[in-house]
Amino acid sequence: MAEVQKQGRIKMWIDPDGIPIPEKYVKEDDKNRDKVVSNVMKKVIKLQKDMILAKKMITEEVADYLQQVAANYSENWKGNATLRDFSDQYEVEVKIAKKLTFDEKLQVAKSKIDECIKRWSKGSGKKIKTLVNRAFKVDNKGDVDVKTVLSLKKLDFEDDLWNEAMEIISDSVKTQATKTYYNFRYRAKDGSFKPIILNFSSLEL
Repeated sequence: MAEVQKQGRIKMWIDPDGIPIPEKYVKEDDKNRDKVVSNVMKKVIKLQKDMILAKKMITEEVADYLQQVAANYSENWKGNATLRDFSDQYEVEVKIAKKLTFDEKLQVAKSKIDECIKRWSKGSGKKIKTLVNRAFKVDNKGDVDVKTVLSLKKLDFEDDLWNEAMEIISDSVKTQATKTYYNFRYRAKDGSFKPIILNFSSLEL
């Protein structure tokens, strides 16, 4: 809702530049638009608060259950899980995604790889150099693509220096962050599981 201030008996609507406009000079279209946006946003903000509270309750309930399952075997719960009800009509999926990065040892591995390429024949060396340069290419944030770098480990070369570089790459991988995703599904009439969509824009009315 627009910010409104009173100057004596006159209501002043504050525009985006902070300039007070007497209410009688505010166009009716602007007032109607302001009313619609304000009403919608009140509902959206309440819905967001309700969803945050519901998410907290749901995730805690699932986490408590999984921890209890692991505790029965004197363990702590780690990893993903898929839970279904007794009648196999509903499914709760918990997926833990890890964001990986590399520490400073990655550059040591890159130096060793470059040495390998210099020693190899020009033909194959040029092809491998293209792959390596692509793998170590940084994005606009200065980061390399983890999957592309790790894909180099699939290249099988009988070269001690290359294998040493691959070991260094493995040792340089670090978990930067983890995020847990929850997916909810129901059994449709055709027997398949369909997602329960909580994304506002994707909901079908």
